[in-house]
Amino acid sequence: MADPPKTIPNPAASGPSQSAELLQVSMVASFTGPLPHPALLKGYEEVRPGAAQRIIAMAESQGAHRRQLEVKMSAASVSEMNLQFTENKRGQTCAVVVALAFLGAGV
Repeated sequence: MADPPKTIPNPAASGPSQSAELLQVSMVASFTGPLPHPALLKGYEEVRPGAAQRIIAMAESQGAHRRQLEVKMSAASVSEMNLQFTENKRGQTCAVVVALAFLGAGV
């Protein structure tokens, strides 16, 4: 949410023999998050009563959905790690069997 630039007189340039010089100052503000800035939320509510509650409910719903996805991704990651462990263990067992077979054949 940005305010329009404000123009203020430059005190260093003021005086009877100097021309009036203006100093322009601008300010930029930003707001991030799942909900709009409270001032914007108030504006939505003024335009359409009940809109702020609907926006908050939408943000809550989106948050719950995101958390469900994170739980599923975490479970999938654990499952994949278990599968890799099982495959590694099977490979090592096969390697031992092959090594013992060659050792037995060599003897």
